[in-house]
Amino acid sequence: MEEKTSNPANFSLIGVDDPAGPNATGTQITLATKDGKHSVIVGKPIGEGNFARRGGENRSFTVEPGITADVDPKAWIDARLLDVPAAQIQTIEVKFPSSPGYSLRRLKAGEDGFALDGAPPAGRKVLDAKALAPSPSTLGNLGADDVAAATSIDFNKPSQAIFTLADGNVITVTGTGTGTGTGTAANDKRWIEVLSTKDTALNAKAQSRAFEVAGYRFDAIFRPLEQLLVPKETKPAPPPPVAGKGGPKPPRASPVPRSSPAPTP
Repeated sequence: MEEKTSNPANFSLIGVDDPAGPNATGTQITLATKDGKHSVIVGKPIGEGNFARRGGENRSFTVEPGITADVDPKAWIDARLLDVPAAQIQTIEVKFPSSPGYSLRRLKAGEDGFALDGAPPAGRKVLDAKALAPSPSTLGNLGADDVAAATSIDFNKPSQAIFTLADGNVITVTGTGTGTGTGTAANDKRWIEVLSTKDTALNAKAQSRAFEVAGYRFDAIFRPLEQLLVPKETKPAPPPPVAGKGGPKPPRASPVPRSSPAPTP
């Protein structure tokens, strides 16, 4: 650390002027500690470091290594949300606001197969037991792309997925999607709330918060019932009729009149 200018007129040249100013380029970081608040203004880069100035002081310095001061709140959140192996999931209950829900249960402990509770829709068949099982991306290594106050997200018509784990913990995931398999959500983003019956650390982290997750992760949690069924068979279109085999016959060409030979003189 090396001391530099103490003249406020020069602060703007090195980026440590008051961040509240209209043309300020520095970033102020404030830390709250037991003995009060302490702040530093991080200015322009120099060499392998930055210019910096303590809040409320006129002395400036060069510091190394450089200080990364990202002003985007996303860069400051702990993105880790859930990490539950699929092998721990014993039952899944999914509810949608405007389409049929369902329940799945593991057939045998330690095996991958799941079964659908109840009968499938009329005329439909359920996929095999392994295809019904949740994928590793359902709750494994689930991270948040962003965080917001839960009250700022529209959860008036939520989807809900309830996972019962092998240790008895029940994790409830509430989402803004509609259960169509497309990840439709508020403002084209996929937002969820999370609640656990046993994980107090998770509940403390998730309390009053909503988390934005990637679309494919959202869709893995809220699989629509249609994705658990064997696709409907589609009958091929009948071939076009062939002339001479029961189909309409092409129109006959009109005869061309022959001209009479000229009379011989």
